[in-house]
Amino acid sequence: IIFILEFIPKIWPIILPILLFEIARSLRWEKKNALFLVWLSALPFALQVSGSFTLPVNLSFLFWLAVILLQLKNREHFSWFGHFFILFLGVLMAFGHSLYFILFWLAYALLIIIYFCPFKKIYHFFILLATVAAIPVLELVSKFSQLNHNIDWWGSIKSIVGNFTGWYLAVGPRVSDITVGNIILNQPPLSAFVSNIFTYNRFWLVVLMLVFWSIYLLSSFQWIKSSARLQHFFIILNCGFWGGYIISRYFLPGENILARRLDAVLAVLTILPVAHWLYKIILQQNNFYLKKIIFFLIFLIFSAAITASYSLGPDTIAISTEQYLAMDYIWQKEKNSEKICVLSDTYPLLALE
Repeated sequence: IIFILEFIPKIWPIILPILLFEIARSLRWEKKNALFLVWLSALPFALQVSGSFTLPVNLSFLFWLAVILLQLKNREHFSWFGHFFILFLGVLMAFGHSLYFILFWLAYALLIIIYFCPFKKIYHFFILLATVAAIPVLELVSKFSQLNHNIDWWGSIKSIVGNFTGWYLAVGPRVSDITVGNIILNQPPLSAFVSNIFTYNRFWLVVLMLVFWSIYLLSSFQWIKSSARLQHFFIILNCGFWGGYIISRYFLPGENILARRLDAVLAVLTILPVAHWLYKIILQQNNFYLKKIIFFLIFLIFSAAITASYSLGPDTIAISTEQYLAMDYIWQKEKNSEKICVLSDTYPLLALE
């Protein structure tokens, strides 16, 4: 535990930018475009909180991202040794968090199929359906989710729109904590919200999110129309994981153990096409001064958004003295026991850890 407490916050700001830069270079982006991606990775709340919280699952995310990078590099300069080494790393993931073991094999199978059937759209369609269904089906089989025969379709759709456009944040904050959809912007409860110059009037964030998702959809469509196999790989992975996340989190009641840990994965997959499109818009300007003005505006707007995003979370709380004493009592009584099961709220359990 002490190792994790010290390790994650220190390596995250070093390892994640390197991985993102190298993934961008594997996609044959220019170095400046790759650096632009690294800078934009400061925007998603999911990546901010993953680097600040000392949870072991965040190490698994970095390991998974590193293995994805190794697969891309091995595709550039293929070797059987590298191929089997990647498979060995994939098997090792079975001893970590099961989500990333599943995601590795989904990504591995997808990359193999795309390289053997690169331009047959019908194959890509069925691959996409399988990727969308993977997480919800596994959760249903594992009893992490349950089928809901009385789905409030309109309510779920409103929640999706309200979460991802920042509307609930703009008209709130709400009294209760919103635990779903905190991928780009966090939605803190009223008790944890602190207003500042960037969040005093929050409707500009709604406009920004509408623009952000429009760019994401436009760039994703361009990647689909592209002949580049790796762009197809990332878009199918992107759409598949997003589809599985939305189905599990908004339409299947239960703990959603797998889908709820997809936030950091979705954050990375989402900013990839956005960063690519924004940088391409800058390069397409022939006029030197117009190019500088557009770059300055993008930099200014997204810098303000990054600052606002940082100020919105994480919405942690401090446990009370009574909760601390209760956890200390359990620890003193059970610390030598081999099998312990403690049922409690999240934050007292963190104190017990």
